[in-house]
Amino acid sequence: MYKTICLFIASLIMVSAIKAQNLKTTIVKNKGNYFSQHQASIKLHSKFMIKPGFTFNAIAIKAQTDDFDGSYFVLNDDTTYLSLNEDFQPSDGLYLSELVFACKEIDHFSIFTGNISGKITIYLINGVPDELTKAKLAQEKNRIKSNKNTLAFCMEPPSIDQSVWRAGLGSPQYDRAFTEVRHCIVHHAAGSNTETDYTSVVRSYYILHTQTNGWSDIGYNYLIAQDGTIYKGRDPGTGEQDNVRGAHFCGRNSNTMGICILGNYMTVQPPQAALNSLINLISWKLNKDGLDPNGTSYHVDRELGTIAGHRFSCATSCPGDFLYSRISQIKQQVTDSLANCVTALPIIGNNSNEIMIYPNPTNRNEINLNTVPAFGLKQIEVFNIHGKLILSKIINDKSRKISIKSLKLKSGVYLIKLVGESYAQTKRLIIN
Repeated sequence: MYKTICLFIASLIMVSAIKAQNLKTTIVKNKGNYFSQHQASIKLHSKFMIKPGFTFNAIAIKAQTDDFDGSYFVLNDDTTYLSLNEDFQPSDGLYLSELVFACKEIDHFSIFTGNISGKITIYLINGVPDELTKAKLAQEKNRIKSNKNTLAFCMEPPSIDQSVWRAGLGSPQYDRAFTEVRHCIVHHAAGSNTETDYTSVVRSYYILHTQTNGWSDIGYNYLIAQDGTIYKGRDPGTGEQDNVRGAHFCGRNSNTMGICILGNYMTVQPPQAALNSLINLISWKLNKDGLDPNGTSYHVDRELGTIAGHRFSCATSCPGDFLYSRISQIKQQVTDSLANCVTALPIIGNNSNEIMIYPNPTNRNEINLNTVPAFGLKQIEVFNIHGKLILSKIINDKSRKISIKSLKLKSGVYLIKLVGESYAQTKRLIIN
């Protein structure tokens, strides 16, 4: 181990000792003040200084290799190692790196090539909004913050519209396609965990997807910042935001809604604020469309969960190990949230000591009720989490212990309304 560490330190010293060569680039394309594409030729294990004559805050390169290991950018004295962009479909043997952020606008950078050689394409992106857009964004965030505590369960969470965050970049022009969503796909952006100008990050991904990937629009339906701010993604035109078909699921985008949390969660946990917004957004969507958070349905060539991580059906590490490991927990939290969506069940009284439901949770075909005589149980109604009545039973037997068949209910959360002589009571039932 000591020998390995010494060799690693020695290699770092050798790399740092390499003198950076000035590298001239050829401009291929400019798009206003927010995108510039350059080409250059580089050698293996070399260090180059590049002054492209363009101010930018994010950068990616395309090269004739998928091995970016050991290659890095130096942006504003910060060293960031390159990694492969798994969402980009390579063509002609060319692969794209992940987008690297500089945290502020800069006009030069250095690159250590590592295993990269030959012709490269450099994509320079400036997603920093102007002062007018920043002012509008501040107003939107204050609006969202002031309304945060007034939302009921399963209401559509507030978000920042494309017309606000995309100002100055131009709107996409294409014929939208829409889909009936059966799966909410969770992603991470695999980008910076330290960048706090979240709007700049969203704008940068929009530029990357449209100018570099060649897509019609940003790929996701929604993006969620680390502080919980939700941004509307792909522009639906006159259609619905949650049903516009995106470009996020390795060409299998029909019947999916893509949600991307900004940041990289391969080695760190996602922030709780972002997870809360994710749960609120999925709860609203599933309640709106009557989808089961624990359900599955056939998608292209396999069964896919209503809530799923990107890697479940694609060759990718997205949404990162730590976020992917939370999918089961997210399903349970969405299930709990949906149980509070039902507003059609009046609760006139609620004394938890008067009624017992067992076993609960259960995976059996019968549910036992134990009531006190004073309650005078007259009727039982079972609702799913969307408020749909699925079982109603009139009780003539006044005995305290009553069993009802669960009609082989699927796993999930249900509400049982128990009507007594003078009031009603609602209980939650969980079937595993």
